[in-house]
Amino acid sequence: IRIKSMKQILLATALLMCSLAVQASGKVAVVSFEQAILNTDAAKEKIKALESDKEFKANMAEVKKIQEEGKKLAEKYKKEAAIMSAAQKEELEAKIKGKQADIEHVGRKLQESKQALMQGLMRSMATQAQAAIKDIIAVEGIGLLLSANPQVVLHADTSFDITAKLTDKLNKKK
Repeated sequence: IRIKSMKQILLATALLMCSLAVQASGKVAVVSFEQAILNTDAAKEKIKALESDKEFKANMAEVKKIQEEGKKLAEKYKKEAAIMSAAQKEELEAKIKGKQADIEHVGRKLQESKQALMQGLMRSMATQAQAAIKDIIAVEGIGLLLSANPQVVLHADTSFDITAKLTDKLNKKK
């Protein structure tokens, strides 16, 4: 009895989905607003400007320097661990952990800078993106538009993805 009722439920669900698709009477598409905005020329310019910023460059150089120092300490530990005293090992391990903490700290600063830029871009271009997507929906005859979030959309053929069209439209509005 349970198998039969499960089949009926699946059949009813399939019929409902078909009727919804017919009612949409248009194409189905997916879009990633974030990707579309971040691929715009304006966003690329701002990202490039951030990466060219003196403070950002200094932080990147600091991360590389700390990484090199940490790598040297780890190599020293690996080579000399057998002949080191327990106190020497502890001291070297503490230095290595300190370098890791330094990298995480500076890395967070870099990440926060980039994240602030991304959020600013999203806020500043959200209205333009909404207007552009309405135009694309009308021109393309899209009846159902889904977010290209992989947690929501399990599969979407690339022919359904209109993200590049949205980026192009945003670039043209500039």
